[in-house]
Amino acid sequence: MKVVVIGGTGLIGSKLVVELRERGHEAAPAAPNTGVNSLTGEGLEDVLEGATVVVDVSNSPSFADEPVMEFFRTSTSNVLQAEDAAGVRHHVGISIVGTERLPDNAYFAAKIAQEELIKASGIPYSLVHATQFFEFVGPTADEATWDDGKVHIAFYRQADPLTFAHVLVHESVHGFVHRFRAPPSLPSWVNEGLAETIASELVPRAARANETTNRARASLQQYSGMGGMLDARQISPWQYPVAETLCAFMIRQNKRNYVDFVVGIKEGLTWEESLEQRYKAPRDRLVRAYGESINLHGLKE
Repeated sequence: MKVVVIGGTGLIGSKLVVELRERGHEAAPAAPNTGVNSLTGEGLEDVLEGATVVVDVSNSPSFADEPVMEFFRTSTSNVLQAEDAAGVRHHVGISIVGTERLPDNAYFAAKIAQEELIKASGIPYSLVHATQFFEFVGPTADEATWDDGKVHIAFYRQADPLTFAHVLVHESVHGFVHRFRAPPSLPSWVNEGLAETIASELVPRAARANETTNRARASLQQYSGMGGMLDARQISPWQYPVAETLCAFMIRQNKRNYVDFVVGIKEGLTWEESLEQRYKAPRDRLVRAYGESINLHGLKE
């Protein structure tokens, strides 16, 4: 079977070509140094002749906002059009785990645009979402190495070691929850509220619980409600204490129900459906009950 590898002389493509050939396939590396330029379309018609599968592992030479978007849109469109003309039967694209969670990242936005083009092409496809490559460890360490020869981690520890510990636990919870059971992500208010609640439990600080409740109450009064927090793609800074105290409230009501609430979301339910199943309550009742728990009567979203 003939497999054309777009970007076939690069970091991933060169390894893929070797692997395909070892398995008995005709692997054709397609890159500017083999006479194929996916950005201009040069050489695509010739290299795709007789191809059954195309694997596109090409990458943008620039990561700047406009050039990276232009590369993935133009290059992918050219490849897909040439595949259609050549009768290619399957397209394989490579992307990144979590692109949909960082749409403001220019590179991720460009990869999302590429995925959408592939999905809309009408050509049967597979999308491989990869994590970072081990090959990046060396350059990353080199960039973080100062004149003293030591690798410096880019994290401001702050004067209070407990604050540092709180952040470490918070981010570790995110990592665990992201990989827990199934791919679906938790809503931002659940994700951040749970991370803050666990960090507060594992890194206890005197009077923090009361301070957090007071900050949540003051913010809810200032903004005359929750400010759309329950539907926000990413909650605002002022909503963090609200999310934390709401999460803590739900856990106090029934810890087992809260665990099942999270599991339900990870297994594909919307958070409202999971709330109904585990707590037998709609969202407006949750908001009112939470408000009562912090002495804010008649709280609304």
